Amino acid sequence: MPQRSTTFFVCGCPKSGTTWVQLLLDRHPEVSCAGESHLVVLLKKFSALIEDHNIHQRRRNTAIFGDIVGYAPFPEIEPEDERWLFEGLVERMLEKAVRKPGVRAVGDKTPNLAEHLNWFPDMVPHAKFIHVIRDARDVAVSGWHHLHRTAPAADLRQLSAFRDYALLSAQLWQVVVLRARAEAARLGARYLEVRYEDLHADPDAAIERMLRFLGVAAEPALRRACIDQASFSALTGGRAAGQEDPAAFLRKGLPGDWRNWFDPALNTAVLAEIGPLLAALGYDGELVPAAG
Repeated sequence: MPQRSTTFFVCGCPKSGTTWVQLLLDRHPEVSCAGESHLVVLLKKFSALIEDHNIHQRRRNTAIFGDIVGYAPFPEIEPEDERWLFEGLVERMLEKAVRKPGVRAVGDKTPNLAEHLNWFPDMVPHAKFIHVIRDARDVAVSGWHHLHRTAPAADLRQLSAFRDYALLSAQLWQVVVLRARAEAARLGARYLEVRYEDLHADPDAAIERMLRFLGVAAEPALRRACIDQASFSALTGGRAAGQEDPAAFLRKGLPGDWRNWFDPALNTAVLAEIGPLLAALGYDGELVPAAG
């Protein structure tokens, strides 16, 4: 298997723009970012099985061979063995997803990895992580539409009102974002935070940061090609950003749609739950943007 310069993962709270980041990066000739592996879910199960195996092995070694003089028990699976197994599997599966020559950075987009940055990076110690963050209120609006687009009719009948959904979504968003950010200092140069809104405001600067983080070419022409090929219009067959299609995964493509869905009471309730974190991330708490 050829050696890659960088292994990476795009993660974040669902409906935060991780798919857009994935597509932007995958358009670069030296980057492969295809699909969602969800390997973290599998590896968590493997880790639990390994611990069960070690407990069983320990008991058997004691019960059957504990009294035999000079007996050397069969070794347990140690953390370095687990890392060797996991890193090899991850590299192999990502390699299988590569569909073009000349790739120097290979990764995937698995949103829920953001919840496991306290564990998963230790299993793949050479990997990097791009954490995409979006205003929690837009996450709630996008998630609400996504549920109505994909959930079975029977499940939809069980859904609460948008207000209740938005409050629960905001609470979950805070848990995910705080968990990921808590690992930023430990991961150091392996962690990059990207705001969805910054991608809209200045996509060229945002993608340059990501490409340099991955260690691939970041010339203006390459950045421009990625932006053009992964634009909302290009990905939706010609729809302009802001032109809504409720039946599409890429529904509207603009930040700030929460202002069309939140009344002052709901916004106040959400800010009471997560206001400090929103402010720390640079998000405006006002329902109506200030003039100018």
